[in-house]
Amino acid sequence: MKPTTTLSTKPISMFFSLLSSLLSNATHGTSSYTTAMGMGNSNAVNGVYLCRGNVSSATCTECMTTAVANIKNLCPNKSESIIWYDECMVRYTNTYFNPLSIDPRLNLWENESISTSEIDEFNEKLLSFLGSLASEAANSVSAVKYSTGEWDFTEEIRVYGLAQCVPGVTNDQCEGCLVNASRTLETCCEGKEGARALLPWCNIRYYLFQFYNTSGTSISPPPPGKKKLDTKTIAIIVVVVVFSVILFCLGCGFLLRRRLRKKYKTLLKENFGDEGAALESLQFSLAAIEVATKKFSNENKIGKGGFGEVYKGILSNGREIALKKLSQSSGQGAIEFKNEVLLIAKLQHRNLVTLLGFCLDQHEKMLIYEYVPNESLGYFLFRSHKSKLLNWSERYRIIKGIAQGIHYLHDHSMLKIIHRDLKASNVLLDSSMNPKI
Repeated sequence: MKPTTTLSTKPISMFFSLLSSLLSNATHGTSSYTTAMGMGNSNAVNGVYLCRGNVSSATCTECMTTAVANIKNLCPNKSESIIWYDECMVRYTNTYFNPLSIDPRLNLWENESISTSEIDEFNEKLLSFLGSLASEAANSVSAVKYSTGEWDFTEEIRVYGLAQCVPGVTNDQCEGCLVNASRTLETCCEGKEGARALLPWCNIRYYLFQFYNTSGTSISPPPPGKKKLDTKTIAIIVVVVVFSVILFCLGCGFLLRRRLRKKYKTLLKENFGDEGAALESLQFSLAAIEVATKKFSNENKIGKGGFGEVYKGILSNGREIALKKLSQSSGQGAIEFKNEVLLIAKLQHRNLVTLLGFCLDQHEKMLIYEYVPNESLGYFLFRSHKSKLLNWSERYRIIKGIAQGIHYLHDHSMLKIIHRDLKASNVLLDSSMNPKI
């Protein structure tokens, strides 16, 4: 945040009108907006906001509401201010918006460095990876100059990255801004497990966990073509019949998809009220879950808790998941289901178990998390033959990770969460023995 000189009375009123205009556009589902008020006046004010490219309109609006309220309180009567959150950025100034400016800026990074001896190689390849994201975002065919990607440095280290520019800048200005952002990370954050560079017109970031949501639908390959027949008349008849069948199948598929979509929307409305519309991208179909868990077979069952059974599964893209199938008789489970989907899905931190989505089907309620292979911290602490595997260095690192996760919940997330059941059995350990609450 960069407050400078104090504004006179007239621009103060324009400043409040400008922030109201920015917030109004956010509530109408616009992910970015730039405006100016008082043109021709020496005290004119300019404003811009940007929401992260993949967040829902509801999340964008929520972040903007918080940002506008805080920028008013933290920077009253200032001629220039900028505030960054994980999901959005708001900026205003009484000077000309220069798309080539790289100030004010802010760098943030993880305390831990990557666990590898090949730091120099990691840094070199990381810059190349961020450069490709910058080029992809700058040359995006869509109006949103945004890109995400992932890169495997080793079998154990996968890096996730994101690059984004404010729409309206040229391709060259966008790429130049992102390249400058990458260079600031090179000077401050070499070898860190995650970092981000926040500039007025762009931002770029990377972490060793997937901090952004992805959604999409897979398209089935077309049916194999027919061989050309000898007789022209028969060929025409076959083409007409095939075309008619395809149209019929497409029509049936469209109607079925429409009915399923309506059914899913109804279920979302029944379970989440008006907030359900923003959760469509997190919803998994029951068919996909049954395939992933082999129809909830006993060999895929890995646990049972107070709210239901837990299964391991593998999605069609090869990703391993842990699925909590809530008991139909558990009213407490239904409350937990609603709370976890509405609240925890908004939290992103390397020391929190990531909620990937959920599944609703009639009376079935399921939560889908990332799969954490090394069981719980309690499993290692309270079994004599396992406790020996944790030396003091490992224990210190685990304690530090738990503290960072709790610190994020208490002070750095938009939602102030108090964890009321923190115990060893509720801390999972991934393949590198990193703790996840």
